[in-house]
Amino acid sequence: MSEGRAEEEFLKRMQKAREYWERASFYLKNYENDRIKSEEKASEDLWGVVSCLMNAISVIELGKLQPRHGNQRKFALQFLISEFEDGKELFKIYRKAEKLHTDFHHAL
Repeated sequence: MSEGRAEEEFLKRMQKAREYWERASFYLKNYENDRIKSEEKASEDLWGVVSCLMNAISVIELGKLQPRHGNQRKFALQFLISEFEDGKELFKIYRKAEKLHTDFHHAL
């Protein structure tokens, strides 16, 4: 890949990651508003934060999103364990957030 093409790809990835970072910020603001009104909705907002951040990282690392839960879970496990000393504990937190999301949808 030429240097110009590599730079273009990098900028494209960073723009897409920024979009997901901004979505995560949106969900965090929603969480702050919803936590008083509805625990269930607030839990869904938290999942939105986690999922968007993992997608932002995936775009940077792999150049693509992880839209399916199973794919995102696998990516989260591999990334967190490889990048952080306490990656296994961070993955447990990821799984708790994912469970909140699942519980929200099963309650509907």
